Amino acid sequence: MTSRFPNPGSPNSRSASHSELQQLVQRQLQALLEQENFQGAKTLLVSVLPADIAEVIAELPEEMQTIAFRLLSKDEAIEVFEYLDSDVQQSLLAGFNK
Repeated sequence: MTSRFPNPGSPNSRSASHSELQQLVQRQLQALLEQENFQGAKTLLVSVLPADIAEVIAELPEEMQTIAFRLLSKDEAIEVFEYLDSDVQQSLLAGFNK
């Protein structure tokens, strides 16, 4: 008999869990930004890896991307920027000039 649920140690289950965590962080970050709770948003991102932060920022509404990016430390922002898609990079650069 074959189980319909992935093995907890399998790569597919880790991917699903990782994806679910990213979605959770993105929803929490967006909610915090909507509430203008910038300290809470900053605190949320402290434990998130730069590559994951890049993915989360890319999923935010465009007007929130610049705000979220500015919450990062200089060193972290540099690293996150490298992981961003070029379209998001361009959008951020345009947002900085406003």
